[in-house]
Amino acid sequence: LAAQLFQAAERELPGLRAAIAEGDVSPMRGWLRAKIHSRGCLLPWSELVVEATGAELSFEPFLAHLRRRYLGET
Repeated sequence: LAAQLFQAAERELPGLRAAIAEGDVSPMRGWLRAKIHSRGCLLPWSELVVEATGAELSFEPFLAHLRRRYLGET
């Protein structure tokens, strides 16, 4: 779930990785507040995931994270 949420946040927030690398997590925190924290009590988690990311929960974003991190793929 974390990988899928991060992937969605990256699509909507250009420069997110650079901000985090500089220690600025405010863009991610703001995205989470808008997409997850403010909506969490209103929807079942499966609907919340679809609303926030545009897709049902999937293992593909996690596999993409592993490939990028450990295999150097982009």
